[in-house]
Amino acid sequence: MLLTRRLRREGWENRSRTNLKIRIHALSRNQLSDPRQRAPYSLLAADNGLLRQHAGFYSALAIPAAAEEYGAAVKLVVGPVLVADSTIVRTANAKTLRLKKMTGILTGKKGLIVGIANENSIAWGCAKAFHEAGAELAVSYLNEKAEPYVRPLAEKVKASIVVPLDVRDDEQMEALFEIVGNTWGKLDFVLHSIAFAPKEDLQGRVTDCSREGFLTAMDISCYSFIRLAHLAEPLMKNGGCLLTMSYLGAQKVVENYNMMGPVKAALEASVRELASELGEKKIRVNALSPGAVATRAAGGIAHFDTLLEQVKQKSPEHELIGIDCVGAYARFLVSDEARLVTGSIAYVDAGYNIMGM
Repeated sequence: MLLTRRLRREGWENRSRTNLKIRIHALSRNQLSDPRQRAPYSLLAADNGLLRQHAGFYSALAIPAAAEEYGAAVKLVVGPVLVADSTIVRTANAKTLRLKKMTGILTGKKGLIVGIANENSIAWGCAKAFHEAGAELAVSYLNEKAEPYVRPLAEKVKASIVVPLDVRDDEQMEALFEIVGNTWGKLDFVLHSIAFAPKEDLQGRVTDCSREGFLTAMDISCYSFIRLAHLAEPLMKNGGCLLTMSYLGAQKVVENYNMMGPVKAALEASVRELASELGEKKIRVNALSPGAVATRAAGGIAHFDTLLEQVKQKSPEHELIGIDCVGAYARFLVSDEARLVTGSIAYVDAGYNIMGM
């Protein structure tokens, strides 16, 4: 096979199974523009599970045999691998590699996505991953101004519910869950991926922030998740998952993150409390803490470009994450394979969080 010849040519047959490493090749944006190449795959070894966790959307394994057989590039995903189809390929010295296609793991599940602003949003990376795994989605957008950016994306993932939602409006939030209940009769997961602070407060010292600015940031960035949990609970009749997005600034001082540090710390504390309260109903509550991603929300942080460069320089993998990488981890957390994972804060940052300053 092509795969066998390539592995032999690159010296894989001389490596022990325990030390087997995956050769990563960066693919250009043009190479990944073909939708057939975007299908999520993972490469595993039969003896030791996931060989390597690799962050970044534009990285993939350049294995022609897999591309020929599946019509797609092979791509590593974060977290345990779940799925149906598999193919066994044996190399010259009997090492066994298993290719598993990441499809169908969310088939039959219904999920609400709150936080898509545009195609660069973390919530959009998650929505794509959920859709590719078979979930049916409901998508919210902030207001009429945001709708032209969000609705086309919602259509791409075939969202059956697309409605406005300002999380500060209790009536609008209740109306959304009424629509979900009347349409589906249940809800399996909720993704909360929104944060906001008034610019004048965000870019100043915490010491100097206004009461109004702090309360606004807490309301939109933290309390809204609690409110979503309250309204989702009755619809999660057979359990479910509530997932939010945090950031390293909740745990450590990150320059220029300022007031959002205490706000995200409150969000992470809320994750733990909600997980404790809702666990008896089999409702899991978790947070992902992605590394720096150039989203619309991040644009409000002063000197954000400098932060991106710092993260790339200091992270063990020397690479910035992408929204699809976050989506891959989110897909696992909302699936049944993560049924005993709750109250966790999981970093998706190429290891940046472990490094000293």
